[in-house]
Amino acid sequence: MGVADPKRIGVIGHSHGGLMVANLLAHTDCFGRYRARGSYNKTNQPFGFQSERRSLFEARDVYIQVSPAFFANKVNEPILIIPR
Repeated sequence: MGVADPKRIGVIGHSHGGLMVANLLAHTDCFGRYRARGSYNKTNQPFGFQSERRSLFEARDVYIQVSPAFFANKVNEPILIIPR
């Protein structure tokens, strides 16, 4: 639309929002800067997260699909990761 330059827009998130920011980075090329704080590998929470009540052992594919750590090879933009 020409309203803004996406490469000059940054996104930030904390906790589950940090996971979403990391997923944006792993799966899109929409923004110029990313800052995330939170959990990026849901396999580190093997007994459920957010609304997912199944364990890692019951829903392995779901845990892998939502964990941006498994898609790090697709990252080509800088991200500031602040550990919890």
